This record gives sequence, C-alpha cells and structure tokens, in this order.
Amino acid sequence: MESLILASEKQMKARSDVLSLLEKHQMEKKAVSDALLKLEKEMENEQKLKLEIAELEEQLKVLKCVNLEEADHENKRKIEIEEIEEKLEDMIFYMSVKDDENQALKKKVQEAKIELEDARQQIIKELPQFLKGVTKIQIKKIGEVSARSFKKVCMNRYKNNKKASSESVKLCAKWQKEILDSTWHPFKIVDVEGKEIQEEIDENDPKLLSLKNDLGEEAYVAVVTALKELHEYHNSDDAENTHNSSEKQVIPEIWDSENGRRAIVTEALKYISNRVIKMR
Repeated sequence: MESLILASEKQMKARSDVLSLLEKHQMEKKAVSDALLKLEKEMENEQKLKLEIAELEEQLKVLKCVNLEEADHENKRKIEIEEIEEKLEDMIFYMSVKDDENQALKKKVQEAKIELEDARQQIIKELPQFLKGVTKIQIKKIGEVSARSFKKVCMNRYKNNKKASSESVKLCAKWQKEILDSTWHPFKIVDVEGKEIQEEIDENDPKLLSLKNDLGEEAYVAVVTALKELHEYHNSDDAENTHNSSEKQVIPEIWDSENGRRAIVTEALKYISNRVIKMR
C-alpha cells in the first residue's frame, strides 16, 4: 500500500514538473510571438510612411518646376511649398525616431529568440527523466553516426569480440570527426525538373567511395544518413533553430519517432503529461 502511494506521488510530481516546463515554454514563446507581431506592424507602418514621403517629395518637385508669372499664384505656390517642406521635415524626423525604435525592437526579438532557444535546450536536458518507457517522443542527436552500424561491420570482420568492439569505437569516432569537419562538403548541386536547385549527396566523393569500398554499404549508409540530417537541419528555416549553421556539431533535438520528424517542445510536453495521467 505504501509503495503504491509513493508511486502515485512520484507520478503526480512528474506531471507537475512537466506542466511547469510547458507553462514556462509557452510564456516564452508568447513573448517572442508578441514581439514579432509588433515588429511586423511597425515595419508595415514604416513602409507606408516611406511611400507618403515619396509622394510628398514628388509633389514638391512638380510645384518647384511650375512656372507661374502671376503674383497671387506665385504666393500660393510658395505657401504650398513651405507647407509640404515642413510636413516632409516632420515626417522624416518621425521616421528616423521610429527607425531607432524598430532597431531596438529587432534586437529585443533576437534576444528573445536566443532566450527561447536556451530554454528549449534546457528542456531537452531535463526531458530524458520523463521519457522512460516512451517510444513516440525521444531525444535524437542530429548528425550523430550510428554506432550500431560500425559495430555490426566489425563483428563480421573480427572473431574476437573485444577486438571488434574496440575497432568499432575507433571507426565510429573517426567518421564522426569526418562528418563534423566543416571543410568536408560531400554534396553536389542538381536541377530538379529544371525548376528547382537543391543539394544532394555526391556519391563520387573520394572519402565516401573509400568508406563504401573499405567498410561496406551499412557503414556508408550510416555516414550518409548523419551527413544528410545535419545538412538538412542547418539549411532549415525553423523559427526556433538558432544554431550557428557555420559550425557543424551534433545537435540534440526532441524527435517524434512515429512520424520521423522534429517535435516542438509544447507537443512533446503535452504528450508526456497526458501519458502520466493515463498511468495513474
């Protein structure tokens, strides 16, 4: 009876922790979303202001080019020119002020995005404690080569299990280093039906050819898979992805294994929270 109570208390605490993480993340996402909406609105207003300024400048140019001899008309034109020039001056000053504000807002949005990504990475670190027995949501390391593939190759190659294990670790480390080498880019540019241009693995790359010849298809597929994952990740336009694309590194990500895609934090936390409820 006591063990059941303890188990129930642990489940309740786990759910409470998950919900706290979820609430915190949603608040941070809202802060970024609100800042982005405000920036978009301000940028739209700035564009309208620029158009109005351009129209006034055109009116001013036309007025200055008109040659009127009558004094009354000339005086009216001068007054109109002065009014437009004064209005232009005010609008240009206002736009410079708004430009400074927008620059500050852009900086704030970028800082908020960085904070959100930092929070996401912190959640990724804490998430594994809630993932025991979970198969749908996992932590996947993008760009990490499959150690199992190299172990299988070495087990077939060496009779001694200890030797096979030792060699597989060395080979795995060697090819992981190659994958993260920023000077190695085994991709080629291809046309898709003459409309789109994209990059795909260059099967004639010397290193990949050597890998395939030396270690076989399974090791080759493992390395190519890791290369493609990392390449696609760094070239994605995901709003939450703030990793520096110039630095190749293995990146832990929340992964929806059932659908083979990156899972958002909210989705993962809700899934885990609901699972905890069902276990009670």
